[in-house]
Amino acid sequence: MRIQQAAYLLPQVVKPADYLDESAPHFEQHLDNLGLILLQRAAAGARPSRWIAPEHIAAALSHLAALGTGPQARGLMLTRTGQLEAMGISRAAGVFDRLLQHTLALSGTPGAAWQIRVAWRMPVPAEAVWEFHRTGDLEAFERALGPAPPYPHAEALAAHLEALVARAASGNPRRLRSQPVDPLFGPCLR
Repeated sequence: MRIQQAAYLLPQVVKPADYLDESAPHFEQHLDNLGLILLQRAAAGARPSRWIAPEHIAAALSHLAALGTGPQARGLMLTRTGQLEAMGISRAAGVFDRLLQHTLALSGTPGAAWQIRVAWRMPVPAEAVWEFHRTGDLEAFERALGPAPPYPHAEALAAHLEALVARAASGNPRRLRSQPVDPLFGPCLR
């Protein structure tokens, strides 16, 4: 009952749009089929339904015990969620992950070496996220995450890209001097 009344204050609670597009047919039944528990039905035109995974109930109760349901609770949750998003951490379909970037140097390129930025996502343990939401201790959260690892497929990707560059150089080397631009990262090759 406590979780049901405080559903909008808990980071463990999800809504259907966290899993599917809201225009998808039977999107709420999808959450039910996943085993999530309905906490609050949708209010037509006002708010979506609220759900929780059974394995997150203990974390939700700990969250309520630590922060309560006072007027500051919602603001703290939103602030801490914003901090996570600024670190590249997001949740999709109930799973947290972290956006990481790595600069990959291509050594076999003609002329100057090129660098390519590679972005990928890495899972983040939900327990660390729940603890951060409870305490707001950013240093402890960063320690729990550990240092960002290098891109796990760096060697294979570099070898593949270098083979593509070598193939392009054998056909028309002038094309290699162009710098395509990625809208997210800027120039792809430098």
